[in-house]
Amino acid sequence: MEVLFVVCVLAALAFMLLPAIPRPKARSRISCINNLKQAGISLSVWAGDHDHKFPWELSRRNDGTAESIGTRATFRHFQVLSNELGTPRILICPKDLEHRAATNFTTDLNNSHISYFLNFDAVMNNPNSVLAGDANLVLNDVPVRSGPLGWRPGEVLSWTDKRHIKAGNILCADLSSQQIIRFTNSFSDPPAMRLGIP
Repeated sequence: MEVLFVVCVLAALAFMLLPAIPRPKARSRISCINNLKQAGISLSVWAGDHDHKFPWELSRRNDGTAESIGTRATFRHFQVLSNELGTPRILICPKDLEHRAATNFTTDLNNSHISYFLNFDAVMNNPNSVLAGDANLVLNDVPVRSGPLGWRPGEVLSWTDKRHIKAGNILCADLSSQQIIRFTNSFSDPPAMRLGIP
């Protein structure tokens, strides 16, 4: 009778504590969003030291990376943030099984060590401007390749099922983040938003 009582108490405790244990899927999604937020904070700190401009808005002689826009060297825009980021592990989504974290920012960092895209048309004073996000993108149902991407008005971006089950995390210029399934370039005036895909 005592053994049965102890088993019942343990079962009741387990039933109450199980919902409090985070599931691995939720943890990896939160870790991904935290990584994006850290990258956004690093960009914001860097911009605060450089006349409120992102690295890609300044030339190399002003410590920026403008010369790397339109090339496949997306990693250069993250490389200049080495002091602000602290570790290159932040540049990898925990659910990204195709990439591994770089060991340093100098000799090991390249596009194969980055999980996130950058929007070179993001501006700090527009809080709805998408700054970065998961780079396993699909544009109009076609997987996006590494390199520069012109995201034209009306085109739909979504994600493959390789990380967050056909959803992706994005970071806005106001450092808010969210997980969404797809989004459309709704701007009609500018030609195309320029994205850097690692």
